[in-house]
Amino acid sequence: MPQRGSPKILGIGQRFTFNLLLLLLLNVLVKPVWLFGIDRGVQNAVGAGAYGVYYALFSLSLMLNMLLDMGLTAYNNRALSRNPSLLPKFSSRVVGIKLVLLVLYAVVVLAAFAALGYSTEHLPLVGLLIFNQFLASVLLYLRSNLNALQRFAADSLLSVLDKLLMVLLFGLVLWGGWGWGVSVLGFVLAQSAAYLLTLLLAAVLVVRMGGRLRPRLHVASARIMLRRSWPFALLALLMAAYYRIDVLMVERLLPQGGRQAGVYAQAYRLFDAYLMFPYLVSTLLLPIFGRLLKHGAAVDAFLGLAFRAMLVPVLALAVPTGCFAQPLMELLYHSHVDEAARVLPLFMGSFVCISVSYILGTLLTAHGAIRGLNVLSAVALALGVALQLLLLPALGLRGAALAGLCMHVVIAVAQVVMCYCVWGIGPKLGSMLRYALFVLLTVFISVVAVRYWPTVWGFAFCVGGGMLLSVVMGLIRLSELRGLLRGAPTIAE
Repeated sequence: MPQRGSPKILGIGQRFTFNLLLLLLLNVLVKPVWLFGIDRGVQNAVGAGAYGVYYALFSLSLMLNMLLDMGLTAYNNRALSRNPSLLPKFSSRVVGIKLVLLVLYAVVVLAAFAALGYSTEHLPLVGLLIFNQFLASVLLYLRSNLNALQRFAADSLLSVLDKLLMVLLFGLVLWGGWGWGVSVLGFVLAQSAAYLLTLLLAAVLVVRMGGRLRPRLHVASARIMLRRSWPFALLALLMAAYYRIDVLMVERLLPQGGRQAGVYAQAYRLFDAYLMFPYLVSTLLLPIFGRLLKHGAAVDAFLGLAFRAMLVPVLALAVPTGCFAQPLMELLYHSHVDEAARVLPLFMGSFVCISVSYILGTLLTAHGAIRGLNVLSAVALALGVALQLLLLPALGLRGAALAGLCMHVVIAVAQVVMCYCVWGIGPKLGSMLRYALFVLLTVFISVVAVRYWPTVWGFAFCVGGGMLLSVVMGLIRLSELRGLLRGAPTIAE
């Protein structure tokens, strides 16, 4: 049985570190341009009201997209990471199932659209969003095959290709002077084209690895796969609901809901951009945790490395962002700056909690603790909705963000307890004190900087200063990372 610091675990650590750096590099180069160039440019061009309606409908389509997947992607990733020979059998059957699920998904989304009282003038938009979610679901499934087989470089490239194509396609409209009017519908159509091109490339790669993408609906096989994957589907539904329910409730419950949802989206965009980092780390962690658990290896050393690799940059980014909320919103948007700036610090608190949840939730998923995660997610969703109903009328957008923060704190703490119960792994007092000191020092630096240097350069100074401080305090261990890349004999405690 491999033990801590063995060559087998070391090899996994090396691949994880290298592919994490590659994945981050690609996403740092492409996704900020997409979010702050294209997506933000569209909002500034069409206005908060029109964009807010689109954003609420997009959130609705995203909340229900579990019906397109039914947990098959997560189940597929976990199964293939343990037994790669299943690829040919799984690939053709899953594609056939997804075509059937598309009909179910479309019916449910359109029913929710009607029940929430949306006007029929928005039907073309919601139809395109349904189509795009289907394309995204198939693409994510195809990428899960690459990820499970540890073809991380190909998966990393596909993770940004649709956004890169969007930058090229719609960037010509926003910045190229082509003379076309910017509209939400055109924006969504461009996303459809980008998804289609990326999906075709992903299909070619999966076929070359031995997959079969001829749709076949094998009823008995579909029943078995769905029975095994439905807990993953329920977890995906609950997570999507508690991540996105706030946007929908803001748009439907507040006066001038479209405009309010647009303002909420202004602060949410930075939050969404930052979540790219923990999400990408988690996609790499799932197959790695699966392999470690399959071989009975100790997970605590690698879990510690993953925590340090994620949590330090998250804190170094979240604290200055909360302190520089006003200058950052003024830099990005033309209107509603003050309202968005008041919400952003609360989003940064949620960002830290979600980052912790991404690591621990991935470990628990790899372990197969889906039932416990489902119970936790259901409780969290109920708590989130109750807090939204309580705080939204009284505090407006800040109430929505505060309700989300409380919910994510509960989820993170509960997952820490679950991991302790399963593996006896928990935070150590010394580490907690060092992280607390790190946060306090970063807050002090950021508060002083925003008073005397309230620019993007002051913000960058605080983020860089936070990373340097983490090295000085020993939270980031450069020798450990260098050892992983070079092939050092051990992983440090």
